[in-house]
Amino acid sequence: MKLESLKAGLLSLAFLALFLGVWHLATLPKGETQGAADEYAKLMGKGAKKSDGFPTLGQMREAFVTHVSDPFYDRGSNDKGIGIQLGHSLGRVALGYLIACLIAVPLGFLIGMSPLLYRALNPFIQLLKPISPLAWMPIALYTIKDSSISGVFVIFICSVWPMMQTNSPRSMPKFTSSNTTASGLPPEPAKTFFSPWTCRKLIRCR
Repeated sequence: MKLESLKAGLLSLAFLALFLGVWHLATLPKGETQGAADEYAKLMGKGAKKSDGFPTLGQMREAFVTHVSDPFYDRGSNDKGIGIQLGHSLGRVALGYLIACLIAVPLGFLIGMSPLLYRALNPFIQLLKPISPLAWMPIALYTIKDSSISGVFVIFICSVWPMMQTNSPRSMPKFTSSNTTASGLPPEPAKTFFSPWTCRKLIRCR
């Protein structure tokens, strides 16, 4: 087992080295006439440097060091450090997922326990569940007019449908559902069986 893990690790390093080598070769600087460079500088302004397309490994390292050296700077609404941006992103994800949990878990219980509700709501779930976040985002931006709230909405709307189905008692294994029926304790299955099942599946529903 350890030997297999070692081989897998060495193979991963070999793939990484191959990838970096191809990246380096593909981004080697190409010769450019001085006249073309001067013409570009005149068009874009004095001191302007023309981008060569995909960044080199050296440029990536410089950008990484720049961002990591001061991750929490704040120079205005459109110029913030990577740490602040990461915190805002994680906050939006957590809020959208929390709202989805608060709605999907109890509604999933009701849908799973009521055949009538299941038949009534399942067509809507099947229709809305496959819609991509890329399709929801422009709709949210157009209607809500706020990028942060739109991000929370997209995370919510893309999490609530699979979470609702995954945490329904209908998704439980048959032997678990049979045990709840045989126990003869109507209030207890949701507490004893469904709640642990839900907590475990919440992490895996996406």
